[in-house]
Amino acid sequence: MVKERSYQVEFLSSFPPVRVMVNGRLVNRTTDKAQSGWWYDGDHVSLTVQTPSLPVSSKVTIDVRFASGDDPALVNGLRGKIARMKRVMPLLNSQWPREWSPDVLIHAAQTGDRMSIFPGTAVEEMKTFPGYRARILDSIQHQTLPDSIRTRVSNHLTVGF
Repeated sequence: MVKERSYQVEFLSSFPPVRVMVNGRLVNRTTDKAQSGWWYDGDHVSLTVQTPSLPVSSKVTIDVRFASGDDPALVNGLRGKIARMKRVMPLLNSQWPREWSPDVLIHAAQTGDRMSIFPGTAVEEMKTFPGYRARILDSIQHQTLPDSIRTRVSNHLTVGF
């Protein structure tokens, strides 16, 4: 019979934590997902906590503290919006060498990557993100694109966005 095991808990549509504790012990951020610790996935807007091996006969308490005042509306739908930005890039990049993804789209699509690498800046990234869409749509209006590509890109960035 198994005497110890580790646990992995994922918090979806989450902000990065200010502090994570397991059974009263501070858990550090890790970039090695095979180790115990926590990591933030900006593309999926999720926090994952991986505990060390713990006795299966004992209670496990995971305490996650988030910054007070974080606006839940910032994470609402963000995962899908980042994914849409990433899906639009190949449509525009298929027009190379004549056209390419504008810099503002590339920057917007990399939002999740920046939040994963620098979780402490995630809230600022989330606050900035909504402003990208209008700038991207304006930018593609100035590109020489087939109507079918322009329509698909516009639909990705407007319908249900």
